[in-house]
Amino acid sequence: MSRQIGPPILLGALIKLYDDAIDMKLTSNQVILQSLSSLIVLFITWIAMNDFYLSFACFILSLFESGIDTPFWKSLIAVTGVLTVINFFNEEDHRFIHILFSLMAVGGILLLAFIETHLFPEEVSAKKIGVRFLFLIAFIFGACIFDLLPLPEYSKMSLYKACMIMIGYLTISIGIMGFSQFTLKGQPPQPREL
Repeated sequence: MSRQIGPPILLGALIKLYDDAIDMKLTSNQVILQSLSSLIVLFITWIAMNDFYLSFACFILSLFESGIDTPFWKSLIAVTGVLTVINFFNEEDHRFIHILFSLMAVGGILLLAFIETHLFPEEVSAKKIGVRFLFLIAFIFGACIFDLLPLPEYSKMSLYKACMIMIGYLTISIGIMGFSQFTLKGQPPQPREL
């Protein structure tokens, strides 16, 4: 099975860079922010094309406002909705199993996000870095053993790409929080132009 590694990892990294650029005020440069958002749309389209699982999961996450704190995230409903419809009609088999697995995956993501938000409401902390590091190890391990898992062949690629997205996301998250926590003594970065 041919695996995409780079594009999904880059997508996860871009999502976290954009999110932290807004939340932690890493930059107020609109060209940089708009460029990041354009790249996110490009990579979502590229990675989710012909992948119903991924496009549907992204659509549901956007629709139910998971992590939504700017209008950009809500605007992804249109992109992921169109991809989901195209992918649904391109599916030959297993459409409803794909929907069920996608809903289960989204439910798991939302549950983890909910738990983490309530356990660590702060933007940056050593404990939050530690938990995200453990998640990163778990996703790397999961990606390494994918072929051994008793999953239907048609679902493995989508779940593998989701692991790669999370690896990119968590790597950037840990890096930015680590920089903020250990270099700046826990103070959030001051707004600055990049």
